[in-house]
Amino acid sequence: MNSEDEAAHRLSLCEFHLKGAREEMEDYLKSGDRDHLAHCVSEAQLSIENAAKALLFCSRIPSKSHDVSSELKRMVEELSQVIPPNILEGTKMLGVWVKETAPEHWRADYGDEAAHLLPGQLYDEPKTRDILNKAEEAFSLAKEFISFWFKK
Repeated sequence: MNSEDEAAHRLSLCEFHLKGAREEMEDYLKSGDRDHLAHCVSEAQLSIENAAKALLFCSRIPSKSHDVSSELKRMVEELSQVIPPNILEGTKMLGVWVKETAPEHWRADYGDEAAHLLPGQLYDEPKTRDILNKAEEAFSLAKEFISFWFKK
């Protein structure tokens, strides 16, 4: 395994899904169709997940889970003496966002089965923008971490 290649691939996936999330938000703003909000959340969640996995690939192989927050926390603890404080704090925040948004992977695709709500019925613009903003920040954090880690 080439950790730099793996991290770069996950960063590319992060950017790919972030682009999709942005496009879905734009489509919602044009149409008002709330289904676009669910698609935006789905893409943003995948972007955040891939940002976290990009970081993890720098030092280990991440699990296939959507919630890798505990793995990220362990990595932060192990590397706290190596990573600069500003990057370390961003990495901790990314762990929080991964944990917060992992359940959205299911909800954005399947809705709320118990309440019989479709995905588009679960999201409003403020909640969706919050998750999209976290995805934007996660991408920036991942780029910064990888640049530091591989000294680029």
